Amino acid sequence: AQLGARHTGSVEATGSSPVYSIIDRSTVYKGKCVKTFIYRAFGYKDKGIAWILKEKNMKIKDFFEDIVSQNRERLASYFCEDARIYWHCTNEEFTLAEYIQANCDYPGKYRGEIERLEELPAGYVLVGKVQAVNEAVSCHVTSFITLRDDKVLRMDEYWADDGPAPLWRQRMKIGKPIK
Repeated sequence: AQLGARHTGSVEATGSSPVYSIIDRSTVYKGKCVKTFIYRAFGYKDKGIAWILKEKNMKIKDFFEDIVSQNRERLASYFCEDARIYWHCTNEEFTLAEYIQANCDYPGKYRGEIERLEELPAGYVLVGKVQAVNEAVSCHVTSFITLRDDKVLRMDEYWADDGPAPLWRQRMKIGKPIK
């Protein structure tokens, strides 16, 4: 239950400067009053992530980098032993060992970046772009990450290939590119 929320500041700028707002919110989680900071940044991703990480010990940026780089040696350290990982687009549920095998044996080499990160009382919502080093594959992932003791207990992921709009929608001549 939320005890209260107050807007503590915002900055709006023009040109290439960031536009952001900071919300200071006090919430009750597991019987304790916890301060959380939500920082929304547009065009200033790393600073936004730093603000969100202020209240949690999980190193979410390192976690994402280790997933993308298929770092088999480090991945297990981010998860609870009884973690479950769900890839909803392909209707798959994995144990931790199965997930590490599926992720690390996935063909190719990849790089990625966190495009958006939102804090939840028990975890994060992460949106990332993942691209093959040879640029043959480009996709986005939305991950709903539930933590227990600063480790991943559950991760629900939705993967989508990047590409142009389908031809039928292009013919409608509606919308415009996001970037």
